[in-house]
Amino acid sequence: TLQNLPATAASRFGIAASAYNLNGSSQYISTATAFSNPTGLTVSIWFKTASVTGGLLIGFGSSATGASAQSDRHMYMNNAGQVYFGMNSSMLYSVNSTLAYNDNNWHLATGTASATAGMLLYIDGVQVANNATGKTGDNYTGYWRIGYDNITSNWPSAPSSFYFNGLVDDALIYSRALTATEINTLYNSPDGAGNNGPVCAGSQVNLSATIISGATYAWAGPNSFTSSLQNPALTYTAATAGTYTLQVTVTGCSATAYTNLVPTNIGGVWTGNTSTSWADPNNWCGGIVPAATTNVIIGAVKNNPVITAVVMCNNLTIAPNASLTVTAATLRITGIITNSGTLDMKKGTLDLAGATTQTIAGGMFAGDTLLNLTNSNAAGIIITSGTNAGLLYITGALAFGNVNNTVTKTGDNIVLVSTVTATAMVPDITNNSINNGNTFSGKVAVERFFPARRAWRLVTSPLSATGSIFSSWQNNGNYTPGRGTYISGPGAAPSNGLDISPLNNSSLKEGSSFVPVVNTFANLSNNTGNADNKAFFIFVRGDRTAATYNTNYANTTTISSTGNLQTGAQTFTASSAASGYTLIGNPYASSVNFATVTKNNLANRFYVWDPYLNNQQGGYVLMDDFNNTGTYTATPPNPPGGQNNFIQSSQAIWIQTAIAGAASISFTEPSKALSNNLKAFKVAGTAALVATLNTNLYLLKDDSTTQLADGNMTQFNANFNAAIDIQDALKFGNVYETLGLLSGTTLLAADRRPAQAPNDTIFFKFTKSRQLKYQFEFVPANLNTTLLPVLHDTYTGKATLLSNTNKSTVNFEVDAATASQSATRFYIVFTEVKVLPVTFTSVKASPKNNNIIVGWQVENELNIKSYSIEKGIDGAHFTEAGTIKSTVGNGGSTTYNWIDVNTVTGINYYRIKNINTDGSMAYSKIVQASIGATASNISVYPNPVVDKIINLQFTGMPKGNYAARVINNQGQIVLSKQINYTGGTAIQKIKTGNSIASGAYKIEVTSPDNNKATISILIQ
Repeated sequence: TLQNLPATAASRFGIAASAYNLNGSSQYISTATAFSNPTGLTVSIWFKTASVTGGLLIGFGSSATGASAQSDRHMYMNNAGQVYFGMNSSMLYSVNSTLAYNDNNWHLATGTASATAGMLLYIDGVQVANNATGKTGDNYTGYWRIGYDNITSNWPSAPSSFYFNGLVDDALIYSRALTATEINTLYNSPDGAGNNGPVCAGSQVNLSATIISGATYAWAGPNSFTSSLQNPALTYTAATAGTYTLQVTVTGCSATAYTNLVPTNIGGVWTGNTSTSWADPNNWCGGIVPAATTNVIIGAVKNNPVITAVVMCNNLTIAPNASLTVTAATLRITGIITNSGTLDMKKGTLDLAGATTQTIAGGMFAGDTLLNLTNSNAAGIIITSGTNAGLLYITGALAFGNVNNTVTKTGDNIVLVSTVTATAMVPDITNNSINNGNTFSGKVAVERFFPARRAWRLVTSPLSATGSIFSSWQNNGNYTPGRGTYISGPGAAPSNGLDISPLNNSSLKEGSSFVPVVNTFANLSNNTGNADNKAFFIFVRGDRTAATYNTNYANTTTISSTGNLQTGAQTFTASSAASGYTLIGNPYASSVNFATVTKNNLANRFYVWDPYLNNQQGGYVLMDDFNNTGTYTATPPNPPGGQNNFIQSSQAIWIQTAIAGAASISFTEPSKALSNNLKAFKVAGTAALVATLNTNLYLLKDDSTTQLADGNMTQFNANFNAAIDIQDALKFGNVYETLGLLSGTTLLAADRRPAQAPNDTIFFKFTKSRQLKYQFEFVPANLNTTLLPVLHDTYTGKATLLSNTNKSTVNFEVDAATASQSATRFYIVFTEVKVLPVTFTSVKASPKNNNIIVGWQVENELNIKSYSIEKGIDGAHFTEAGTIKSTVGNGGSTTYNWIDVNTVTGINYYRIKNINTDGSMAYSKIVQASIGATASNISVYPNPVVDKIINLQFTGMPKGNYAARVINNQGQIVLSKQINYTGGTAIQKIKTGNSIASGAYKIEVTSPDNNKATISILIQ
């Protein structure tokens, strides 16, 4: 409802009478309809100021007119021109812009509120403020108001006049919080037309229009610009600035939209005019590479920037569909990061160097991952969980720059990642005693990767105030592939956290006396404030899959613990006995050079456990520096674990007291080292190549997501035996689904066999199934590529070709039928390549204008060189009309199309010949298409039907889904099939199989409009 008759005005596109001009003293707009307690909302409005007095832009009041007694969900401008957005429930929460917008220009203000993200404020499509605590407004029934309502004194920086003086347009209210991408669309293309502005001189302009099926597009704009493309592009010059008009026409109806292209010469706007190089001035608006004080904006352009050196900027904004990649380089930021696109720093360093506290979250970065994070901010940095509650994964270093007395507040959101190739660390926080006073606040998760080897290890958790052994290294008792490990012992029970094992031997021992751990609910570390990490002797089998209980089975795993990082001096008390031994753990989440630690009454040597010594479960290696050279010599020499001076993160060692009396060892920050000895926790040497097929079983949910249920592994190598021996691992049964490998009558989790040979068969035994949908996942490694694995389903009779190089998935269902629930329903046969020819699953010919499109689909495309398209006019004699090279060739499926531009009036016949790499060939069925008038029909060819395959040919029929039924002479339906016909002339193959006897039948085909065609057929 228009209150006091505000006048109309031209919009931001210059369209007359399409906006309203509010006089700032009496005019406003309100809804006639009342709304009850709007929650989870977005409010958005375009405005242009005519004064600097501020006023309400849009809000929610208890009255439709006058000053509301209750007012909430307000967006208003203060006297300084800053935009405020607030929620007034039990407390008043607000956010506001830093900049002023009372500049007599059009701006879009958008506010969102949700239970997950709180309040967010956007100006001109870019987020400028947020408040995570403001989530809901006051609960009352009211009216939406534009231009005026009561802004009481408790609202921050309330304007002197509640009436807004200026133009308003396109006020939008949503009952949910829009995403950043959607808000950017509101700003750039509210009516279906948009552009990537503001743009710089010489930059590419991308005009965009909403996709509408069957529409035609007509663009017109400055400098006599016209285009019929949906999304045309042009190069920006001063002459091309202004409003572009789009007319969209569908079936004779037209609509018009506008978008205003705005120029800019602001430094820091990426154009990507010439390349992806950040360092190239030609890629930046104004020709100047950003400096430390520059606010950088990365828009969606053809060349996304890549950083390959140290670069600096203040604020960084990445627009939707834009990206920034940092590779082996450093991005130094002094302001804030606003990322609506992609910021890939998996191989880069982020250096936060602002003067006020800077905040980041894992969700800002691709994969939630940084290689390195450096705190160079004297005011400190904060890592939050962000709107998606994501963690920040660091794969390199969590460090401090040249700064003193600052803090990195982790928010319990940092993970130091450990993989087969590297383990993240916290390097010297004093930078070799240059800096002081730097600390961490909050907890950090520290990982340690273990290779697939059953062996004892000396380990520690380099943290204080951790959780329990159970919640940390046992992964809270849960099975997650590649995470956690089993810890067993006598008397295992839920009350003590120990895992049950076949022998119930202790697999975790603590301290210098190797005391068996009998309760894993005990804390992993102490909490005294210094040298709190305990040292353990642990037998690592692998992750928590049941198969790791087998004596010859192991897989990779990563254990993790969460607590406070230990920094600064850490001192351990050693045995006071002469030649006494003490087991201690590296206190730091970093490698340490043993030569530089302080040793009080200790021999200059240490002992480690090498898990690769003696090729069994490992043994001790002495590292001795008798002559104090700083280099430690190994005995036995050249240990397979590659131990050197450096003690790795999470590694424990033995130290030896020299003479009777007090003894200790002190670690300091400068003793940290950047060296990673991967062999200490990685497989040493090159193992014999083993061909592997892992089979995983998943529950397939209705939403197409999966849940891992079980799995097994088959391996092939000339060193393995065909008979069951210690190399094979028995399968333990589960409560529900159990998928094992059947070898004779023995069920295995891991079956190790001799090298692959043709017709090798893997027999699965699937027990305890339920009437559910499932998915097989087959993951090959190093399989013989001349043999193809084919999965056979004895219930459906279907044979499915699997890839011998890439992961394959096969969905299936278990129903009430006995055969469906058979434990031996599935098996795999490794078949020689030569017996798997290409299969044509569909061949069709479709006329288009005076041309004909010939298309075909193939399966099992392997060893195919090319396809020859042969053409004839009588269906009997053919000549080559074109060729297409094979594009897949790995046993997969694909589709090909070829256009005949030399058609003849009447019927044109085609067939496809596949030419194999060995020179052999095969033909598809013949299809036809007509140029000129021809009758639409459905036919069967050949008839009588041969080879148990009905070739049902469609010519010129309406597109859609058809139902085909084969009916015997007694009127019984013996076979039915659904057919998706896409037009033209196409042959659909219907396999009758051996279940239908030879004889006379009728095939009934029902079209999408329920018309029926009946054809008599004879099946031979």
